[in-house]
Amino acid sequence: MKQRLGLVVFLAALCWLLPAATAMTAGASELLPGGMMAAPAGCATPPAGSTPESQAQALMAAVNAFRADNGLLPVSYNRILANAALGHSQDMSQNNFFSHTGSNGSTMQQRLLQAGYTNHEWAGELLAAGQTDPSLIVQQWSQSPAHRYVLLNDGLHEIGVGYVYDPNDQPNVRLDNGQIAGPFCFYWTMDGGYRPGWVHLPLLLR
Repeated sequence: MKQRLGLVVFLAALCWLLPAATAMTAGASELLPGGMMAAPAGCATPPAGSTPESQAQALMAAVNAFRADNGLLPVSYNRILANAALGHSQDMSQNNFFSHTGSNGSTMQQRLLQAGYTNHEWAGELLAAGQTDPSLIVQQWSQSPAHRYVLLNDGLHEIGVGYVYDPNDQPNVRLDNGQIAGPFCFYWTMDGGYRPGWVHLPLLLR
């Protein structure tokens, strides 16, 4: 029987260390504190006045605020990473799944390379679904060791965020553990990495 989960956030974290042959996956489909609740009828509306771009920028600002609180330099915006992240969020929304593995079987590393993010020494990916507040997403990511590791990693120099609002989302979202859940309505992907020799200005959109 399909489960309906509402007012909760599903989070997943993955990082890739080159030249390692495999990616390390952690926290896949992890349900953070909040528990399972009956889903509301239909999808909630996004924050008033928000756009996909403003929501993506708000998540990036929340990541930088968290890093600053921990004595780290801010990350900068990278359009290639943003395109890869948006593509994965769209894939999850359109094809009813929540996972680091794309609907075509792609890995994070394959998606980044296909998008043109090459010659990187480190890459990481964080996912969230079912949450409208970027600051709360980062707060909940920070409570998990796997997610916190990505957020505070020295290799995290630049990121891109893909945010999708799906008002017609259904309770048919496949999770890595085989469960069916949803509707989540809000899908988030944060891709980040490090390329030697590349210099980017924090929060400079291009």
